[in-house]
Amino acid sequence: MKKNYSVIRTLERISYYRIWLIIFSYSLIIGLLVQFFIIPNIFFKMHAGNGLIIGGDWVGYHEIAKNLAYKINSYGWQLWELRPYGQSAAGITAAIYALTISKPFILLPFYSAIMASSALILIRITEELVKNRFAAIISIIPFMIFPSNILIYNQIGKDAIYFLGAYFCIYSWILVFSNNIHKNKYLISIIFFLIGSLLMWLVRNYSIIILKNMLYIFIFLIINIIIINFIKYNTISKKLFGLIILMISLSVLNFYKLDKSDARGTVEIQADTKAGLDKSDARGTVEIQADTKAGLDKSDARGTDKFTIQESNNKDWHGLMFARDIWVKSDWLPNYIDIALLNIAILRNGYILDYTERPEIYKNTGSMIDLDQRLISAGEFLKYAPRALQIALLAPFPNDWVRDFKSVNGQRGIQLVIAIEMLVSYVCLLMLPLAIFSFWKNPYFYVPVTFSMVMLMLYAYSTPNIGTLHRLRYGFTIPLITISLGYVVSKFVNQYKLRLLTHGVER
Repeated sequence: MKKNYSVIRTLERISYYRIWLIIFSYSLIIGLLVQFFIIPNIFFKMHAGNGLIIGGDWVGYHEIAKNLAYKINSYGWQLWELRPYGQSAAGITAAIYALTISKPFILLPFYSAIMASSALILIRITEELVKNRFAAIISIIPFMIFPSNILIYNQIGKDAIYFLGAYFCIYSWILVFSNNIHKNKYLISIIFFLIGSLLMWLVRNYSIIILKNMLYIFIFLIINIIIINFIKYNTISKKLFGLIILMISLSVLNFYKLDKSDARGTVEIQADTKAGLDKSDARGTVEIQADTKAGLDKSDARGTDKFTIQESNNKDWHGLMFARDIWVKSDWLPNYIDIALLNIAILRNGYILDYTERPEIYKNTGSMIDLDQRLISAGEFLKYAPRALQIALLAPFPNDWVRDFKSVNGQRGIQLVIAIEMLVSYVCLLMLPLAIFSFWKNPYFYVPVTFSMVMLMLYAYSTPNIGTLHRLRYGFTIPLITISLGYVVSKFVNQYKLRLLTHGVER
């Protein structure tokens, strides 16, 4: 009994520096095993060479990075670009290849550092809530052992960087809402937000739009807290400084620019009839004018107010066609909300179009879901919300674990490890209502939960492909899991300490 207590006390006092080193070393060792032994020898049918797995974007990233690194070393660094072919993961990898060698294993220390930093922030987030470092450390075990880590932290990609940026932003906002009186907490908050937003923008520049909308939500929340405190105590709340920090963070985002070099494009829908359409990119920006003065489109039998839209020089791109011919504009919503939903619907229908009309893109895959749900209006978004939440938290479902996806290269093996991961996720998420019941009065509890749920729903709506969705939503399921597991473990630890204390007193 005392031996167990000694372990608990040791982990409660361990420094963050040691935690980071331990997780970094663990991640590096696992990465080396995966690339040099597990993939080539155990899952050899899935091996694409160089420790990479067949069928992933990382194979293409490696080739792009290798060729770019060769050009850099031959002709100079002026040839380097952050997003060659619109892929930031390849650009970052090319820079590392150019400085070292063009082999994927050379990236393992980089990704191990990212994983260790992500885990450390998750520990801090959970510890702020449960007030027990041992419980917070135990809570990240699923994050460290889930098979998805093999794809995210041992293969070339942008998800690891994206998730780390998101965790920096979450912790930045937690500092704003917390009652921590550390004199530098607002400065740290700004620094963390700058780092986090930069990382997210580097790999997925559309994330700036998401961050802006999240800041609107948190600004609204903190204003309400300030008003409530003023009514209750007739004093100006210290949260006023937090409001200032959130406003500064919002203004920072205006300095980021959306990169339209991505082949799928960022669908930018304008609510201004005076703006012109940039036709320099055949599949680039679709501009939809939402000026209410345009009136009703009488050609539509439904008589629904439609967006007026200029022609594009590429008729095949689904965004233009969907926005002009299919989307049903909702008069009961402000234009900017309707436009935001239209953006999501366009992304979703891009997947559906690729699957139905371009089968070579998703050849032999059975992981598409709800293809009949086109989401052509805001009303359909509302009707689909319960199903989207179910998919966001629980997909792939148990029946997906055993059915034949009719694909090659060891898909059944992947199904098995994903099944184990999902079972653990289910158990942890069952604990989430307990954490909500305990922390619902804590303002900053809503920061990681709100951010995670918004991201999960966003990807569930826009991504009707379970495989892609599972990878994209992974980093936003983890905070829910760590908080839930951390809460339950902290309760057990407190009960154990109490029992040990009582036992000692009785003796």
